[in-house]
Amino acid sequence: MKKGKIKKEKARKTRKAQISLEYIIVLSFLILVVSAGIALSYLYLGRTKTQIAINTINEIGNKIVSEAELIYFLGEPARTTITVYFPKNIDAIIFKPSEKEIIFNVTTTKGMKVQLVYSSKVPINGTITKPEGKKTLLIKAEKTAVGLIVKVEEK
Repeated sequence: MKKGKIKKEKARKTRKAQISLEYIIVLSFLILVVSAGIALSYLYLGRTKTQIAINTINEIGNKIVSEAELIYFLGEPARTTITVYFPKNIDAIIFKPSEKEIIFNVTTTKGMKVQLVYSSKVPINGTITKPEGKKTLLIKAEKTAVGLIVKVEEK
């Protein structure tokens, strides 16, 4: 009788151990899946933030160029104002009137430096300090010694 009791006890302990092991395996798998999901969401979140910022900068660059071209062809004393929202990751905005370009220096969420260049049919000059947040820009035509130029400045 003792032998039978010992076998039953051993079988019961083996079943408990098997259930515990299966429970640990299932929990480990769930932790792995959740961790992978969190890692992927952070990866896509960074990409999405960068893409939104670049799309916003594209809108701003194209808007400044189109308004500047309109003001240039209207001539002096034409002027207009536009309100734009600059994302945080713009390092600098450089106006190159001789090349008829506006250059946005941008840092992505991964720390990569990118230049976004917008070409114009007209010379555009200007200064925008601390390009971050909501800004109202004054775009006006000015006569210079060289000829007509479009000036962009913060209002």
